[in-house]
Formats: sequence, C-alpha cells, structure tokens
Amino acid sequence: MDDLLAFEFLEMDYAISNTNRRRKRKRIRDECDPFSLEDSEFRRRYRLSKDLTESLIEDLGSMFNEPRKLSDLSITDKVLTALSFYATGSYQRPTGDIAAHSMAQQTVSKCIAQVTTAMNSLAMRQKHIVFPHDLQDRNLIRAEFYEKFGMPGVLGCVDGTHVAIVRPSQHEERYFCRKHYHSLNVQLICDANMYIYSVDASYGGATHDSFIWNQHPVKQYLENLNENTWLLGDSGYSLRKFMMTPVVNAMPNTPEAYYTEKQV
Repeated sequence: MDDLLAFEFLEMDYAISNTNRRRKRKRIRDECDPFSLEDSEFRRRYRLSKDLTESLIEDLGSMFNEPRKLSDLSITDKVLTALSFYATGSYQRPTGDIAAHSMAQQTVSKCIAQVTTAMNSLAMRQKHIVFPHDLQDRNLIRAEFYEKFGMPGVLGCVDGTHVAIVRPSQHEERYFCRKHYHSLNVQLICDANMYIYSVDASYGGATHDSFIWNQHPVKQYLENLNENTWLLGDSGYSLRKFMMTPVVNAMPNTPEAYYTEKQV
C-alpha cells in the first residue's frame, strides 16, 4: 500500500514538473520574437528573408489546425523551428534549445515532420516549382539571363547538389557519394534570379549528374522544343544543342576563354 502511494506521488510530481516545463518554454518563446532580429541574423538562422518567411507561413497556414489550447504551438513557431533545422543541419535537440523555439526534442521532431509534409504537398509544389512551358515565360527568363550576364538563349542553369542523409539500411551503396558520405544527388534547374523551377530528388548520391539528366523529362522536352535555347551545365554534362558546357583548357584571351569565364 505504501509503495502504491509512493508511486502515485511520484507520478503526480512528474506530471506537475512536465506542466511547469511546458509553461516555462512557452513563456520563453513568447518573450523571444525572431522577427525582431537584424535582417542578416535572421537570414543566418533561417536562410530566408523575413518577408519570404512570412509568405511561407501564410501559404502553409491552411494546412495546419489552429491552436486550440494555450500550450499548443502556433504555425509560426512550427515553421521557424523547421526552417532553423533545415538551415543549420543541426540536431533536433540544439534546435529546440534556441530561446525562440524553446521546446523538447520530441516536439521539434513533430514540427519538422509536419512542416516537411506540408511543404512537400502537391499544392505547394505546383505553386512554387513550375517549369516554364509557356513561351512568354521562357522569353522572360531568356531576357533576364541576357540582361544580367550577356548570354543569349539561356533558359536556365542545371546542376546536382548532394544532400546528406542518414545511412540507409537497404542499398546503401547507391547513396554513398564521391564526397564520402551518404546523400541524395538532387538535380536542380534555376533561372537567372536563382528561382528553382525543376527538382529531381529521386537518385542516390552514387549516381552521376549526367545519368540523372539523361533520364529526366526536361531533357526530352528541350530536344523536342523548336526554339534556339539551351541550359548551362558544368563539364560533367555532355555538350548538346540544348546544353552548353564550359570549354575545358580554353586558351587565354580567346572567344572560348571569354565564353567559359561567363559560363562559370
């Protein structure tokens, strides 16, 4: 009987401690406004401008339930916590220890999962990652490349970037990249303003950039497009009428060297 009473007392004490911790974390979050940070510090912590972050919060708002209890996290708290994790590559516990977030590791994990799912939704992808199928949109991109870099006919830049992942339990060899860690080799295509309009994250880090490109539908699209246009790629890609690459070992003070300098 005494043991049962002692257990109930400990259980009650643990519940009270948990409640007090949650209240303390909420008070700390309420007192720390990330949007009061200097713009440069905000970008360093979240990798986005304040305006873009607010726009993202607004876009994702309809995908989250409104907080019902005082202790529930706001949509802003969830998005900022996830952005901090994406931006720093930090572990979840240090992310939660930041005063503006101030939450347990398990809560950080839930925020990251919820925000990632929302950002990867079809609605978000169709709104923000759109290949320029319209002639007017393509002409606008080509004009911006020419105005900024003096290169005509450029529709975009293509390259692969390695995104580190936890070592997979199956087919591990497909993800071990030349940089000696496990990754996804993500192909990106962007315009002159570095706005991404095509993403392919379906290949492991052991896959070469050129292989991903050769399987990609954008390649077939450009092959069939009856326009004098191309993408810019590095020397890992093959030179084609729709893919311009640097001239390796171009002689100084030649047109080839001038073009290569512009390209890279």
